[in-house]
Amino acid sequence: MSDILRQVDEDIRKDKLINLWKNYGLYVVIFFILAVGIIAALEIRSSILKANNEKIVENYIAATAENNIDNSISILTELKQTNNSFVSSLSSLQIAQKQIQKGNRAESKKKLEEIINNPNADQVLVDLSIYYYLMMNITDISIDEMNSILDENKIHKSKFKYLYQELIGIKYLILDNLTQSKKLFEKIKNDAEAPREVIERAKKFIDLIA
Repeated sequence: MSDILRQVDEDIRKDKLINLWKNYGLYVVIFFILAVGIIAALEIRSSILKANNEKIVENYIAATAENNIDNSISILTELKQTNNSFVSSLSSLQIAQKQIQKGNRAESKKKLEEIINNPNADQVLVDLSIYYYLMMNITDISIDEMNSILDENKIHKSKFKYLYQELIGIKYLILDNLTQSKKLFEKIKNDAEAPREVIERAKKFIDLIA
């Protein structure tokens, strides 16, 4: 009898997790995009300083500070045409973020693919774009596809390896593979080198699964 009750309890918990994602998935995506943006800020800032074009950088900062999303996208679109490859890719990344905030997933996906497939794009921006791309499509992409994109070598070399691990953990959570999901979040939680914000989120996911 206890086994039956335990199974019912697990099924109810799984249903709650699935319903939470279905109802709030978009908000979760936006939250993670903003959270990762903060984590990536220092990496991006150091690269911006290498841009060697003060006016372009000033225009980029003005575009990101613009409250009107459409105006911001317009400015960023102009900056995307610059011959400065880093600022051009960074502008595409910002446009992708703005488009997802507007709910334009197709346009956002297109901009991210431009960066990912650009051989001249800065590696930090490519890795960040891959993260955003996978997060946006996390309910549609298969776990095999995700693991092929984020193989062990890719994860190990990337500055965003903990975020990639977290992303795979979320995918397993969506697939109801709670055992594998919890295993990945436990791995992050127990890694002393993981960013504090990621560790704290891992703890919350573990509490949700348990």
